Amino acid sequence: MNVMKQQIKDVFTDLDKLKEDGIWFDGIEWKGEYKVCYSNGQLYRHCFYIGINKFRDEFKQWHANGQLNIHSHYNDKNKLKDEYKKWWDNGQLRIHCNYNDQGHIEGDYKKWYRNGQLWIHCFYRGIGDNEDKRYKDEYKEWDDSGKLIEYKIYNKDGSLKEIII
Repeated sequence: MNVMKQQIKDVFTDLDKLKEDGIWFDGIEWKGEYKVCYSNGQLYRHCFYIGINKFRDEFKQWHANGQLNIHSHYNDKNKLKDEYKKWWDNGQLRIHCNYNDQGHIEGDYKKWYRNGQLWIHCFYRGIGDNEDKRYKDEYKEWDDSGKLIEYKIYNKDGSLKEIII
């Protein structure tokens, strides 16, 4: 039985199974639009597949309590692109950044503690995860009470210019 026929059958015979297994809107597993729920009926993920664990376009994922967990976008090569946001299950923003066309973080990057206190604020050069050269301008890090614990300044080429703290 193909996926579409099984999904239609499940609507009438086992709706809970359908929610937990998800719905392939194009009728083909791992291709096209897909939605799946937690066992409590809350939406877990809404995304677009181009293969097994490969995404394109908009991607959304929720916590079991209904709070949005991740909102991002993928290019046609399964790489993150554009704006990326991630939240804690209490609704507090956790990460906010942007990805370039190569799938690397570029520009302003912010990360927060669960209590809402800013944790990290820095600027990425958009070249990947090369630890020595990935930052530009400033890198600041705070503890969960708001005390600045690390402050570095970088040159445009990513080399470290100065350690303030």
